[in-house]
Amino acid sequence: MEKKKQQRKPVAPFTTSTLQQEASRKLGFSAKQTMQLAQRLYEAGLITYMRTDSVNLSEEAVAAIRDMIKAEFGDRYLPKAAVSYEAKSKNAQEAHEAIRPSHFDKPPAKMQGELDAQQARLYELVWKRAVACQMTPAELDLVAADIVSESGAVFRANGSMLAFDGFMKLYREDMDDAGEGDDDNKMLPHMAEGDPAKADEIKPEQHFTQPPPRYSEASLVKRMEELGIGRPSTYASILSVIQERSYVSLEKKKFVATERGRIVSAFLEKYFPKYVENDFTAFMEDELDDVSNGKLDYKKVLADFWGGFSKAIEASNDLGPADVVNSIDAALGEHFFPKRADGSDPRKCPDCSNGRLGIKLGKFGGFVGCSNYPACKYTKPLITVEDALGGDGPSAPRPELGQSLGKDENGTDVYLKNGPYGPYLQLGEVVKGDLRGPARVSIPKGVAVDALTLEQALFLLSMPRPLGKADDGEDIALGAGKFGPYVKKGGAYKNLPPGQDIFAVDLEMAKSLLQGVAAKPRGKELGLHPDDSRPVVYFSTGKYGPYVQHNRTFASVKSEPTFEEAVEKLRAKEGAKK
Repeated sequence: MEKKKQQRKPVAPFTTSTLQQEASRKLGFSAKQTMQLAQRLYEAGLITYMRTDSVNLSEEAVAAIRDMIKAEFGDRYLPKAAVSYEAKSKNAQEAHEAIRPSHFDKPPAKMQGELDAQQARLYELVWKRAVACQMTPAELDLVAADIVSESGAVFRANGSMLAFDGFMKLYREDMDDAGEGDDDNKMLPHMAEGDPAKADEIKPEQHFTQPPPRYSEASLVKRMEELGIGRPSTYASILSVIQERSYVSLEKKKFVATERGRIVSAFLEKYFPKYVENDFTAFMEDELDDVSNGKLDYKKVLADFWGGFSKAIEASNDLGPADVVNSIDAALGEHFFPKRADGSDPRKCPDCSNGRLGIKLGKFGGFVGCSNYPACKYTKPLITVEDALGGDGPSAPRPELGQSLGKDENGTDVYLKNGPYGPYLQLGEVVKGDLRGPARVSIPKGVAVDALTLEQALFLLSMPRPLGKADDGEDIALGAGKFGPYVKKGGAYKNLPPGQDIFAVDLEMAKSLLQGVAAKPRGKELGLHPDDSRPVVYFSTGKYGPYVQHNRTFASVKSEPTFEEAVEKLRAKEGAKK
């Protein structure tokens, strides 16, 4: 073994950006959700102002933290002097303190029951980070350990062993996309030279160089802060807007550019290049700061900006649709028409053989069309390099509407189809005479249709999907309805927050969402319908008064009917629907 001593200092208390990053990594909260929860905690007087880029703490706060550390953890965890921090973000204004608890005599354990589950988790994160920032550094041994087999083969493990936990006793910062070479953050078990090592399993694996990882919400906020783009109050709104306008989709908590996002970016970079550069955005932030500090006159800043921007707009006014399409086609050609392994022309029309495929724009968005239109009417959806490769090479093509994604465990085809309300999944074929029809489910907003896999499709078709049991023993399930994905427990329902990856929802997250949600009134079961043995249920209140329900058929009633009256009403309604 080779050992090298290292100290790891505690991280600074939260700013707006670091709070959003850690809440995303540790709690799975979106930036918007984090700020909404922080706003409630601030309004309740539990934390300081949550829109700040300062890492400073007041003297009173530092004194309270140090007293608490000494009482709770002992002198070894208390540094001789208070720890101070400097802001690393560009143009930090530091008008407020860092984000911290308002009162350190209210630890997270005391707040149980006073806050809902999500607020409690965020409060605990803020509390631990603020206290940990004034604790002693952790002491680590950086280790390179050679493990030698009986045959003489040598295996090396690089990482760290904890000698003294220090601030890490209370808090550890998470990392985004730690690479294979990031050995400092890999913790190894305690071992010594000469210790026997037993191999439980040997896994020969081949590794390839990976491209830089896509941005998550946390890493994108961090990058914007580094570039000087945005301010504490704007990070969450920026991330919300790019998702709400469908410029990006969130797949496995990573941002992927959509067809719309690529086309908008190509247009802006072609005709407004100056105004979408990182440097220009950061420069404008600097000028706005100078205006707020009284160093610049706001009229001059506006005049300087508008002079150039209005000329760029005037120049774009003369553009025809063909000019725009041609420029987008030139900019995005390599994404939508990737080179083929056999060297053939990827733009050659497969129908007429002498037409050239290009990007076209219609009222429903972009598509690929033939240059010989209208003689050749060949069209297909846009497909990017990432879609074509599916992240796993040419064997993972983009799913097309109407095709089978594969078969379930019973050998039944799973189809991706398009209906009047958007794309949906269907299990099996439509059988004539079967009134119930095959199982279907709409694809929830936020799920990328372009990259949908069979595994994901079967996941969606299995909803409502059991997640486990609540603390009171009642079942919790994940479902998708008219207003999007939701979790439910009995008669209590809660929609997933915007941007939440439906495939990442687990039991703990569902419990947190359902905390404090009241159950809706349940209906009274009158009996099992004679046609299919499914329950007939009476509800005393509804949008239009009392009603009875069987499957997806609803019939209004004036008061609670007998079972026979309910069946008669429902059959009449079913007949009217047919």
